[in-house]
Amino acid sequence: MITGIFADPLSLLTVVLLGFAACAIVGGLLSSFKPMRPVVALGTLLFSAIGVLSASEMLFAPKLFATLPHLHFQIEVSGLHAFFLLVVMLSGIWAAIYNIGALGNKETGVSAWEAFFGNMLLAALSATVLSSDALSFLVGLEISALSAYFLTVRNEGDKAEKAGQNILLLTQFGIALLGVAFLILNAHVHSLQFDAIRAAHLSEHVRTEIFLLALFGLGVFSGMFPLHGWAPQSHSSASPASAMLFSSSLMKAGLFGILLFGLDLLGVPPLWWGVLVLLLGAVTAFFGGLYALQEHDLRRLLSYHSLESSGIILLGIGAAMAGISLQLPLLLAFGIIGALFQIFNHSLFGAALLLGAGTVEERTGLKDIEKMGGLARKMPVTAIAILIALGAMSALPPLNGFVSEWMVYQGLFHFSAAPSFVAHLFGPLIAVVLAVTGALAVMCASKVFGVAFLGAARSDAAEHVAAGGCFQTLSAFIPALLCIVFGLVSPWVIPTIARIAGLPVQEHGIGSALVSAPLLTILLLALPILPLLLAALYQGHRPPRRVSGTAWSCGYDYDKAMNINATSIAQPLRVMFAPFYAVRHAFPQPLKNHFHGKTFVAACRGIAAVGLAALLIIAIAFA
Repeated sequence: MITGIFADPLSLLTVVLLGFAACAIVGGLLSSFKPMRPVVALGTLLFSAIGVLSASEMLFAPKLFATLPHLHFQIEVSGLHAFFLLVVMLSGIWAAIYNIGALGNKETGVSAWEAFFGNMLLAALSATVLSSDALSFLVGLEISALSAYFLTVRNEGDKAEKAGQNILLLTQFGIALLGVAFLILNAHVHSLQFDAIRAAHLSEHVRTEIFLLALFGLGVFSGMFPLHGWAPQSHSSASPASAMLFSSSLMKAGLFGILLFGLDLLGVPPLWWGVLVLLLGAVTAFFGGLYALQEHDLRRLLSYHSLESSGIILLGIGAAMAGISLQLPLLLAFGIIGALFQIFNHSLFGAALLLGAGTVEERTGLKDIEKMGGLARKMPVTAIAILIALGAMSALPPLNGFVSEWMVYQGLFHFSAAPSFVAHLFGPLIAVVLAVTGALAVMCASKVFGVAFLGAARSDAAEHVAAGGCFQTLSAFIPALLCIVFGLVSPWVIPTIARIAGLPVQEHGIGSALVSAPLLTILLLALPILPLLLAALYQGHRPPRRVSGTAWSCGYDYDKAMNINATSIAQPLRVMFAPFYAVRHAFPQPLKNHFHGKTFVAACRGIAAVGLAALLIIAIAFA
């Protein structure tokens, strides 16, 4: 039994899982009654908040196995499990706040669809990150995948249909690989319990087979390149709240699984496992940033930055694996703390970006940033939230994204200095790739905010847009504000994350190393800005320096076409990296047409519906 300040955290978890199930049923059945829609969203908000409370109580609990009260579901409790549960529950809060204002404006069928599958996704992800055995983990991940599929195809249309087909086929491929890995484990260990797997003595060959199957199976969910194909279009086709859950929760479940296999279940990893994860992380981060720069669909663009963030997290996990293999505690600490802090940070700035983009899309009816412009004057609070989140995404101090990425950099620097030829070879190369990725992120952030929010409106929709609703605006502004808070309090957050990960920070002397460099950088950047702030404070009210008048002889008046557009910003890189962009079209078109054929798509939807129903019946029967 775990004792908490407010109540037994395990009892709270039971309330959370049953509450999500109740919200799913009520939302699915009663959405035709319009006043019930915000009530269901409020219920999701309440149970997500209870989940945050429960996860917070378990963050520093000793590792143990427990059965949830009134349910037959055995969970594993540890700091890492509670940490990932906290991330899922926070995502549920942001989605619920957004949906309070958004679901009331939607058609009955759409709102019922989202209420049911959105709550099922939250419940399944919660069960996944708390699973104590392989079967529960696999079933939870499968229910999550199928719920995400139905959230993507909520609207009729070719784009949603293709996006849904991509997410269905790729996630089932990932589930199949993971299932084979667990079958091999069961054949050798004769148990699917995680504690039995940890205690087993497996040969190097078997461990490698299992790790590779799990890495690429879970890589589908985490958005690892080249298994990321489901993410961009599903983020654009699903509702903003659903897209945010995909980015902040579903991808994190995949990363949780990779961390579980790489650092926990299979014992001490060989060095080449860590190097492989590092290389895959570098490729994922680079291509995510590169592809984002060429996108004009705002939410699709942001999905590529979610892939970039997944790549950075993989870099941290890979560095931690290399640290264990090379017996370098400092490398392990930088890697795991950087990865976990980036996971938490992305759940904040990713939520602010996708929900802010959803508010913009709903108010303007536009997806293409080329048709926006001048939105900062019409939607100032949303614009500020997106600007802060873009800064965090670009790892600019003093925001939280800077601190976590800085620690990943530190891990790469320590890896480069490790006593290994492989480390000397790949460490500097991967650090350079991460630096280039950071430059791409800054460039893309400038493009998004400059084109969409500054300048003149490029369409009537952008010209006459109204500010977003209260709840939708808050759903982006609160996590954006937390990006500032967690950036400033990072000196206290870092030791906390180290404790969650089971790392004795003071013993290895990394507390000051993790904190001093970012704070020093912030001070160095702040000093040149200080005179400008003082000048702005004391300049007083002066007449405007710009005067509008008729054009002088041979001149011409201002025209909206003079605005810098997104295409012109990205064009030089499109030419420079043309071979890398060609990779996007490497999949054979005839095979793609077959997978997206009407008959095949309809058959897949039917199989998915039957499969989800069967899994829910099994879950209820054993609960």
